[in-house]
Amino acid sequence: ILPGASSDGYGGINSIGYEAFSGCTDLSNIFLPSSITSIAYSAFAGCENLTNVRYGGDSAAWNTIVIGTGNDCLGTPYWSQTP
Repeated sequence: ILPGASSDGYGGINSIGYEAFSGCTDLSNIFLPSSITSIAYSAFAGCENLTNVRYGGDSAAWNTIVIGTGNDCLGTPYWSQTP
């Protein structure tokens, strides 16, 4: 679970950096908060066991996220308001 923005708009994360989780073969589940606006190149490269991706926003919000190449394992997430 990655922390989202708090109710006052502060805190949480809005981007995932270059190769942040690259090669994490034990990573199988992740919840991305709706505060995410960008996912850098190869942030999830080599995460072949990542099969459960949940996102706190909706499909319209997901489509506005800038997602770099090398993150094919993210696929299409499940829309979920709770981690």
